[in-house]
Amino acid sequence: MKKICKFLTFLLVLAMLLSTVAMAADPPYTITAANGSLANGKITLTYTTATGTAEGADSKTVSVFLNSTTLSQTLPNDVKKVKVSFTANPGYEFASATYGDSTPINDGDEIELTGNTTITPVFQAKSTLGGEKTADSFQLDAICSGSYNWQMYHKDTANNKKYTKYPGSPKDNVAPSSEITKGNYVDLTLYVNDTDYVTFINGDTKKNELFSVTTPGDSSFLAGSGAGAEIEKWTVNGSDKGMVIQLTGVYYVGGSDNTLKLIVTQDNYNAILSCKIDNATIHPETPDDNKDNNEPVAAQPYVIISSYSYGKGDLVAGETRNVTMTFRNTSKTMAVENMMVTITMPDAMMLTSSSNSFYIESLAAEETITKTVNVTVKPTAAAQSHSMTLDFTYDYMDGSTRRNAKTTETISMPVLQVDRFTVTGIDLSPQIFIGEETGLSVNFVNKSRTEIYNLSAKLSCEALTNNGEEQYLGNLGSGTTSSADFYITPSDTGDIVGEVIITYEDTNMNQRTVTVPFTTKAMSYEEVYGPMDPGFDPGFDPGMVEEPTDNGGFPWFWVVAGVVVLGGGAFVLLKLRKNKKESVDDDEDI
Repeated sequence: MKKICKFLTFLLVLAMLLSTVAMAADPPYTITAANGSLANGKITLTYTTATGTAEGADSKTVSVFLNSTTLSQTLPNDVKKVKVSFTANPGYEFASATYGDSTPINDGDEIELTGNTTITPVFQAKSTLGGEKTADSFQLDAICSGSYNWQMYHKDTANNKKYTKYPGSPKDNVAPSSEITKGNYVDLTLYVNDTDYVTFINGDTKKNELFSVTTPGDSSFLAGSGAGAEIEKWTVNGSDKGMVIQLTGVYYVGGSDNTLKLIVTQDNYNAILSCKIDNATIHPETPDDNKDNNEPVAAQPYVIISSYSYGKGDLVAGETRNVTMTFRNTSKTMAVENMMVTITMPDAMMLTSSSNSFYIESLAAEETITKTVNVTVKPTAAAQSHSMTLDFTYDYMDGSTRRNAKTTETISMPVLQVDRFTVTGIDLSPQIFIGEETGLSVNFVNKSRTEIYNLSAKLSCEALTNNGEEQYLGNLGSGTTSSADFYITPSDTGDIVGEVIITYEDTNMNQRTVTVPFTTKAMSYEEVYGPMDPGFDPGFDPGMVEEPTDNGGFPWFWVVAGVVVLGGGAFVLLKLRKNKKESVDDDEDI
């Protein structure tokens, strides 16, 4: 009976194992972000995949992204491991994440795939200076119907604001109008009581030029697309209260709310600001939105980026390039007018000697126009693809009706970090002795802006007894010095020529090799000091040997003892010198 029970137990375990194998999914695998989890950030998936034929296969590193519009990515058949990185939007920070069956995952972790999986990240508002803020008051400076009138309003050097409905014209007895309709552009001045802001600038008003002002997706007004923002200190009766934010060209997208939301950031100042535009009459829809008739509505013309170029090769961190873009009106029949193009740069890049917006008066059907901007990659930019977003806001004529439209295009540009791993020297005595260990040290420094990985050193010299010895040294941070240290023993006398082979992976995931040659000469004590006294036994303990008498022979005991003491002292000094880590000044230009 016991044998039968054991046999049945074996069959049950075998059936469970087979069912587990059968349930395992075959590649390709799909990674999906949980619905709604990427409203305030994005996920970068980095993996290595094979290229070429099976006989001559090579590999390349690829990065793809999950964001609010692209929630899933299907990976190639040969990908089973993926590095996962999390990037928060301005004003937010990465808090935590899980994947699969609620398994925790950290930023930069690598996960092994056995089937399709879902990643659930949590991005939270930064818990630093700023936080949730509400505007104390605001001033509505202008309302313009369409981007053309807004452009003309700001070009009016004669101060005759004839294109604005607010604040009216006292000269012409025109009363102010506060009606804001979907598609309008408005100018606003916000007054925000914020002691955190006063603390942050600490009297340095130049800091105001570096603030970033963006709009989250749940705002009824878009202040980050086509708008300009200027921030200055708000002072009342000599007392600093907070900040004044002047916004020009804020676009009202419509909707059921009349709330303007802003994310104001710089360094560790991160304020999420809200303001109710409550003294204006809000029309969330244009009169044409609810037409109940059979009038055909013309198809909206789309403006796209038909081609772009940033020169030859990938962008390198720290360099500046011209990015040339060609815009195309895809419509075959309709022109677009009063087009405003606004560029939003990724955190890793910035515009140099270029505005982030420009105006195009008109673009005929199927016509193209080319624009060039100057882009600088920040020295600390991560080695991956970075996306530059362009928002197009324009008008077009649908019969006798003028309509507004908006399209968004994205340009991806891969960035590489310059590898600046440098060998600074090698420490080795020009003369070593047979049968005696000697220290060999190779010194190096990582001058790169980022860490290098999987550093190892291998000894290659057939004249040494420990030829082929290898050390794994781990990762080396930016601006850090270190060394690879070996104890070498020659197997015979004569000239010794060898090399230390250093291998590592740079931040671009490329494996690199540096070969450091060395030379020395192996000798015996007899070659240096003549024949050894036959009565001397080097195996004796010097403390047990009686003081030698003057028998006319060479004093080998004192020579050997002196060599041992001097050699040991020199090696200790060498190790102390090598073990001292020091920071490296990396102010050099890349």
